[in-house]
Amino acid sequence: DPDYFEPYYASPANVLVLSHYPALDTLNVAEGKLRYRAHSDYTGFTILLQDTEDHGEGSAGLEVDVDGAWVPIRPVKGRLVINVGDLFEAWTNRRWRSTAHRVTSPPLASEDATRSRLSVMLFSGPSLDSVIAPIPSCVDADHPPLQGPVTAYNHLLAQSITKSREANYPRG
Repeated sequence: DPDYFEPYYASPANVLVLSHYPALDTLNVAEGKLRYRAHSDYTGFTILLQDTEDHGEGSAGLEVDVDGAWVPIRPVKGRLVINVGDLFEAWTNRRWRSTAHRVTSPPLASEDATRSRLSVMLFSGPSLDSVIAPIPSCVDADHPPLQGPVTAYNHLLAQSITKSREANYPRG
């Protein structure tokens, strides 16, 4: 049903975030320290406009966890990155997996360490009072529901307490 999600987004819980990462050469940080720790997003999905200089010459930036290996995501002009969030993973009964990701730092002696980084994220989620349960097309005899119904609000509250996938990764 192409309109399946429409009632859930009658009053969407969207948050727009602009993240500024200051130049590293003025900060007292250790070599190799992450600019942002490994995590997954709690919401339905995230639309990301990443810094255009990510993974340029000697640079670092956004990486995603693919089967235990961190893979750089190089920006493509005019393109956005879409991350599946924890809520959408629950909605699809884990058929679509939440995207674990992090932001790495360039070497402190590099020219890129003298440059700040900017990214823009739209965290998109359904109305907070929406009841989220596995979508019927994602449940069958071989794939029983992995969780019961929960409101989007209670899902977000639980994720903010448990920190989602952040517990799976060492702080760095």
